[in-house]
Amino acid sequence: LSNFMMLKKSMIIKITKLLVIAFLFALNANAEQPYLKFNVSKLKTDYITQDGINYKDVYADEYDVYSLIGGYEFNEIFFEGRYFWSSEESKSGSATVGAVTVSGSTDVEIDGFSIGGGYNFNINENLRFKPSIHYVEIDVDANLNLTIAGSSFTFDAGGSDETIEGKMAIEYVVNDKMDFALNYSEYLDDITTTKDASTLGLEFKYKF
Repeated sequence: LSNFMMLKKSMIIKITKLLVIAFLFALNANAEQPYLKFNVSKLKTDYITQDGINYKDVYADEYDVYSLIGGYEFNEIFFEGRYFWSSEESKSGSATVGAVTVSGSTDVEIDGFSIGGGYNFNINENLRFKPSIHYVEIDVDANLNLTIAGSSFTFDAGGSDETIEGKMAIEYVVNDKMDFALNYSEYLDDITTTKDASTLGLEFKYKF
């Protein structure tokens, strides 16, 4: 486990160094443009099985995610920071163990932030392909409500985690001020009890 954490930390440091180097090169560019974006996406997750528990039976696996993003473009290189939050999703179920029936529900919502950057590959004057990579910190607010033999219990099952997100977008340039984009992303490192998390979204960009 310690080796894994060291590898994870090393990967984050390397990505940060690459972004800093790219930023220093970008400072020499004579064209820079700040922008704001609003993104709406669907987050889909798969879950691990741990200690005999398949967390897919415990937590919802789809969330609506909303993002506010601020960034800068330096010629074809861009850097941005993002704050995001999700819808609150619930899931309920029951099981019988011996003569005891256990029923319950979970309520989960997510928020967090990311920083990252990427490159604009111009397909033509109106279309761009935009790969990027981002460091993400996520805060999961999860409540577990159980009823066991007529008694109710509530547990805080939330927590925080970090991951690396790989993202691809196709952007349509409307004019000098507005762009629209379709984007797809995957989290390259598992988050808490999830695996294979990905998003598909639409975003609007306003350039200053």
